[in-house]
Amino acid sequence: MAEIPTYTLEQLAGLNLPGYCRPAMLPEIADPHTDWTPVLSLSILRQNPDDPSRTQLLTGVRHNTTTHDGVVSTPTGQIPRHIQPGLLSERQYFLSQDYQLDMLGWDAPVIREVGVLAFYRPHQEPLSTTSSVLSLVAQEVMRRKLSYPPADASVDTQLGTISLTNVLFGFSYVDDDPTSGEPLYEALVMYGAAIILSEAGAALLPEENQKYKYLGWTEDSKTFGDDVRNKDVFKLTPTAGINAVEFCARGLCLATSSWASVLT
Repeated sequence: MAEIPTYTLEQLAGLNLPGYCRPAMLPEIADPHTDWTPVLSLSILRQNPDDPSRTQLLTGVRHNTTTHDGVVSTPTGQIPRHIQPGLLSERQYFLSQDYQLDMLGWDAPVIREVGVLAFYRPHQEPLSTTSSVLSLVAQEVMRRKLSYPPADASVDTQLGTISLTNVLFGFSYVDDDPTSGEPLYEALVMYGAAIILSEAGAALLPEENQKYKYLGWTEDSKTFGDDVRNKDVFKLTPTAGINAVEFCARGLCLATSSWASVLT
Protein backbone atom coordinates (compact mmCIF):
# COMPACT_ATOMS: atom_id res chain seq x y z
CA MET A 1 0.00 0.00 0.00
CA ALA A 2 1.08 3.62 -0.55
CA GLU A 3 2.46 5.55 2.39
CA ILE A 4 -0.12 7.31 4.53
CA PRO A 5 -0.30 10.95 3.36
CA THR A 6 0.91 13.68 5.70
CA TYR A 7 -0.30 17.27 5.95
CA THR A 8 0.58 20.55 7.61
CA LEU A 9 -1.94 22.17 9.93
CA GLU A 10 -2.90 24.60 7.16
CA GLN A 11 -3.45 21.76 4.67
CA LEU A 12 -5.65 19.85 7.13
CA ALA A 13 -8.07 22.79 7.20
CA GLY A 14 -8.75 22.35 3.47
CA LEU A 15 -9.42 18.61 3.49
CA ASN A 16 -12.67 16.66 3.64
CA LEU A 17 -12.44 15.59 7.28
CA PRO A 18 -15.91 15.28 8.85
CA GLY A 19 -15.55 15.45 12.61
CA TYR A 20 -12.67 17.92 12.42
CA CYS A 21 -14.02 21.33 13.45
CA ARG A 22 -17.58 20.13 12.84
CA PRO A 23 -19.63 17.35 14.47
CA ALA A 24 -19.90 14.00 12.71
CA MET A 25 -20.80 10.40 13.39
CA LEU A 26 -18.97 7.24 12.43
CA PRO A 27 -20.85 6.44 9.19
CA GLU A 28 -19.88 9.86 7.79
CA ILE A 29 -16.27 9.59 8.93
CA ALA A 30 -16.02 6.04 7.54
CA ASP A 31 -17.23 7.13 4.11
CA PRO A 32 -14.57 6.05 1.57
CA HIS A 33 -14.60 9.49 -0.07
CA THR A 34 -13.28 11.41 2.95
CA ASP A 35 -9.62 12.24 3.49
CA TRP A 36 -9.40 10.18 6.68
CA THR A 37 -7.00 7.26 6.22
CA PRO A 38 -8.42 4.02 7.69
CA VAL A 39 -6.06 1.91 9.79
CA LEU A 40 -6.62 -1.38 11.59
CA SER A 41 -5.04 -1.38 15.05
CA LEU A 42 -4.49 -4.84 16.51
CA SER A 43 -4.37 -5.51 20.23
CA ILE A 44 -2.86 -8.99 20.26
CA LEU A 45 -3.28 -10.77 23.58
CA ARG A 46 -2.44 -14.09 25.16
CA GLN A 47 -3.08 -15.71 28.51
CA ASN A 48 -0.15 -15.10 30.86
CA PRO A 49 1.56 -18.53 31.04
CA ASP A 50 2.67 -17.86 34.64
CA ASP A 51 -0.68 -16.47 35.82
CA PRO A 52 -3.74 -17.64 33.86
CA SER A 53 -5.91 -14.98 35.56
CA ARG A 54 -4.10 -12.26 33.58
CA THR A 55 -3.64 -11.51 29.90
CA GLN A 56 -0.61 -9.99 28.22
CA LEU A 57 -0.51 -7.60 25.27
CA LEU A 58 1.99 -7.65 22.40
CA THR A 59 4.08 -4.55 21.70
CA GLY A 60 7.09 -3.79 19.57
CA VAL A 61 9.30 -0.92 18.45
CA ARG A 62 8.96 0.21 14.87
CA HIS A 63 12.16 0.23 12.83
CA ASN A 64 13.24 0.42 9.19
CA THR A 65 10.24 2.67 8.56
CA THR A 66 10.00 6.10 6.96
CA THR A 67 7.74 7.36 9.76
CA HIS A 68 7.45 6.67 13.50
CA ASP A 69 10.83 4.93 13.63
CA GLY A 70 11.82 4.11 17.22
CA VAL A 71 8.24 4.46 18.49
CA VAL A 72 6.63 1.86 20.76
CA SER A 73 3.64 0.46 18.92
CA THR A 74 0.99 -2.19 18.75
CA PRO A 75 0.70 -3.69 15.24
CA THR A 76 -1.21 -1.52 12.78
CA GLY A 77 -1.81 -1.52 9.07
CA GLN A 78 -3.45 0.75 6.55
CA ILE A 79 -6.58 -0.82 5.06
CA PRO A 80 -8.45 -0.07 1.80
CA ARG A 81 -10.96 2.75 2.16
CA HIS A 82 -13.72 0.90 0.35
CA ILE A 83 -13.92 -1.95 2.89
CA GLN A 84 -14.95 0.28 5.80
CA PRO A 85 -18.74 0.01 5.28
CA GLY A 86 -18.45 -3.80 5.15
CA LEU A 87 -16.21 -3.86 8.20
CA LEU A 88 -18.86 -2.01 10.19
CA SER A 89 -22.07 -3.41 8.72
CA GLU A 90 -21.25 -6.92 9.92
CA ARG A 91 -21.11 -5.64 13.49
CA GLN A 92 -24.10 -3.38 13.96
CA TYR A 93 -25.61 -5.88 16.36
CA PHE A 94 -22.57 -5.79 18.62
CA LEU A 95 -22.43 -2.03 19.22
CA SER A 96 -22.39 -1.41 22.96
CA GLN A 97 -24.00 1.99 22.38
CA ASP A 98 -25.32 4.07 19.51
CA TYR A 99 -22.79 5.82 17.32
CA GLN A 100 -21.52 8.89 19.10
CA LEU A 101 -21.54 12.39 17.67
CA ASP A 102 -18.03 13.72 18.09
CA MET A 103 -15.86 16.61 16.97
CA LEU A 104 -12.18 17.47 17.14
CA GLY A 105 -11.23 21.13 17.61
CA TRP A 106 -8.93 23.05 15.28
CA ASP A 107 -6.01 22.48 17.68
CA ALA A 108 -6.59 18.70 17.94
CA PRO A 109 -3.45 17.81 15.94
CA VAL A 110 -1.29 19.92 18.25
CA ILE A 111 -2.74 18.75 21.57
CA ARG A 112 -3.20 15.17 20.26
CA GLU A 113 -6.89 15.11 21.02
CA VAL A 114 -8.61 11.82 20.15
CA GLY A 115 -12.26 11.37 19.22
CA VAL A 116 -14.18 8.26 20.32
CA LEU A 117 -16.82 7.09 17.87
CA ALA A 118 -17.95 3.62 18.94
CA PHE A 119 -17.40 0.78 21.38
CA TYR A 120 -18.32 -2.84 20.72
CA ARG A 121 -19.25 -5.67 23.02
CA PRO A 122 -16.80 -8.60 22.78
CA HIS A 123 -17.80 -11.01 20.04
CA GLN A 124 -14.89 -13.30 19.35
CA GLU A 125 -14.82 -15.14 16.02
CA PRO A 126 -12.11 -17.41 14.58
CA LEU A 127 -9.09 -15.45 13.40
CA SER A 128 -8.59 -17.85 10.52
CA THR A 129 -12.09 -17.59 9.08
CA THR A 130 -12.55 -16.47 5.48
CA SER A 131 -16.17 -15.42 5.93
CA SER A 132 -15.50 -12.20 7.86
CA VAL A 133 -14.13 -8.92 6.50
CA LEU A 134 -12.53 -8.17 9.89
CA SER A 135 -10.73 -11.51 10.06
CA LEU A 136 -9.51 -11.31 6.47
CA VAL A 137 -8.16 -7.79 6.90
CA ALA A 138 -6.50 -8.69 10.22
CA GLN A 139 -4.83 -11.72 8.64
CA GLU A 140 -3.44 -9.49 5.88
CA VAL A 141 -2.13 -6.89 8.34
CA MET A 142 -0.47 -9.60 10.45
CA ARG A 143 1.11 -11.14 7.38
CA ARG A 144 2.37 -7.77 6.14
CA LYS A 145 3.54 -6.35 9.46
CA LEU A 146 4.46 -9.40 11.54
CA SER A 147 5.25 -12.02 8.86
CA TYR A 148 2.56 -14.06 10.59
CA PRO A 149 2.18 -16.93 10.46
CA PRO A 150 5.63 -17.94 9.16
CA ALA A 151 5.55 -19.39 5.68
CA ASP A 152 6.78 -22.77 6.93
CA ALA A 153 4.40 -22.97 9.91
CA SER A 154 1.59 -25.45 10.21
CA VAL A 155 -1.71 -23.65 10.66
CA ASP A 156 -3.85 -26.74 11.12
CA THR A 157 -4.57 -25.65 14.68
CA GLN A 158 -6.77 -22.73 15.75
CA LEU A 159 -4.56 -19.64 16.00
CA GLY A 160 -7.00 -17.57 18.02
CA THR A 161 -10.05 -15.34 17.88
CA ILE A 162 -10.74 -11.72 16.93
CA SER A 163 -13.33 -9.11 17.89
CA LEU A 164 -13.87 -5.48 16.89
CA THR A 165 -13.54 -3.35 20.05
CA ASN A 166 -13.63 0.37 19.27
CA VAL A 167 -13.25 3.08 16.65
CA LEU A 168 -11.23 6.25 17.29
CA PHE A 169 -10.13 9.10 15.06
CA GLY A 170 -7.55 11.83 15.27
CA PHE A 171 -4.14 12.98 14.10
CA SER A 172 -0.73 11.42 14.45
CA TYR A 173 2.34 13.67 14.46
CA VAL A 174 4.94 12.29 12.07
CA ASP A 175 7.83 14.76 11.78
CA ASP A 176 8.64 18.30 10.75
CA ASP A 177 8.69 19.22 7.08
CA PRO A 178 12.38 19.35 6.06
CA THR A 179 11.80 22.48 3.96
CA SER A 180 9.39 24.63 5.98
CA GLY A 181 9.96 23.16 9.43
CA GLU A 182 6.19 22.87 9.93
CA PRO A 183 4.82 19.83 11.78
CA LEU A 184 3.34 17.10 9.59
CA TYR A 185 0.35 15.00 10.61
CA GLU A 186 -1.53 11.91 9.46
CA ALA A 187 -5.35 12.05 9.60
CA LEU A 188 -6.46 8.62 10.82
CA VAL A 189 -9.60 6.70 11.68
CA MET A 190 -8.49 3.74 13.80
CA TYR A 191 -10.45 0.50 13.91
CA GLY A 192 -9.42 -1.35 17.06
CA ALA A 193 -9.58 -5.13 17.14
CA ALA A 194 -8.63 -7.52 19.92
CA ILE A 195 -7.00 -10.80 18.97
CA ILE A 196 -6.69 -13.48 21.63
CA LEU A 197 -4.09 -15.98 20.48
CA SER A 198 -4.07 -19.60 21.50
CA GLU A 199 -0.89 -20.99 23.03
CA ALA A 200 0.01 -22.49 19.66
CA GLY A 201 -0.83 -19.25 17.88
CA ALA A 202 1.31 -17.15 20.22
CA ALA A 203 4.27 -19.49 19.72
CA LEU A 204 4.38 -18.56 16.01
CA LEU A 205 5.09 -14.87 16.64
CA PRO A 206 8.61 -13.64 15.83
CA GLU A 207 10.77 -11.74 18.31
CA GLU A 208 11.79 -9.35 15.54
CA ASN A 209 11.12 -8.83 11.85
CA GLN A 210 11.65 -6.20 9.17
CA LYS A 211 9.01 -3.87 10.64
CA TYR A 212 9.40 -4.30 14.42
CA LYS A 213 12.06 -5.13 16.94
CA TYR A 214 11.65 -6.04 20.63
CA LEU A 215 8.34 -7.75 19.96
CA GLY A 216 7.20 -9.09 23.32
CA TRP A 217 4.50 -9.28 25.94
CA THR A 218 3.63 -6.69 28.57
CA GLU A 219 3.18 -8.10 32.07
CA ASP A 220 -0.54 -7.37 32.41
CA SER A 221 -2.86 -5.92 29.75
CA LYS A 222 -5.07 -4.29 32.41
CA THR A 223 -2.30 -1.80 33.32
CA PHE A 224 -1.62 -0.98 29.67
CA GLY A 225 -3.71 2.20 29.64
CA ASP A 226 -1.92 3.60 32.69
CA ASP A 227 1.46 2.68 31.22
CA VAL A 228 0.58 4.52 27.98
CA ARG A 229 -0.60 7.63 29.84
CA ASN A 230 2.61 7.59 31.92
CA LYS A 231 4.70 6.92 28.78
CA ASP A 232 6.40 4.15 30.72
CA VAL A 233 8.54 2.69 27.94
CA PHE A 234 10.10 0.15 30.30
CA LYS A 235 6.73 -1.47 31.06
CA LEU A 236 5.52 -1.07 27.47
CA THR A 237 8.61 -2.76 25.98
CA PRO A 238 9.80 -5.18 28.67
CA THR A 239 11.96 -7.18 26.26
CA ALA A 240 14.04 -4.08 25.43
CA GLY A 241 15.47 -3.83 28.94
CA ILE A 242 17.63 -0.73 29.46
CA ASN A 243 17.45 -0.01 25.72
CA ALA A 244 13.84 1.10 26.22
CA VAL A 245 15.15 4.54 27.23
CA GLU A 246 15.94 5.14 23.54
CA PHE A 247 12.31 4.86 22.45
CA CYS A 248 9.19 6.98 22.80
CA ALA A 249 5.57 6.00 23.46
CA ARG A 250 3.00 8.01 21.51
CA GLY A 251 0.43 7.56 18.79
CA LEU A 252 -3.15 6.54 18.14
CA CYS A 253 -2.34 2.83 18.08
CA LEU A 254 -1.43 2.91 21.78
CA ALA A 255 -4.56 4.93 22.56
CA THR A 256 -6.69 2.41 20.65
CA SER A 257 -5.11 -0.54 22.45
CA SER A 258 -5.57 1.20 25.80
CA TRP A 259 -9.33 0.95 25.26
CA ALA A 260 -9.20 -2.52 23.75
CA SER A 261 -7.29 -3.99 26.69
CA VAL A 262 -10.11 -2.84 28.99
CA LEU A 263 -12.98 -3.83 26.70
CA THR A 264 -11.96 -7.44 26.08
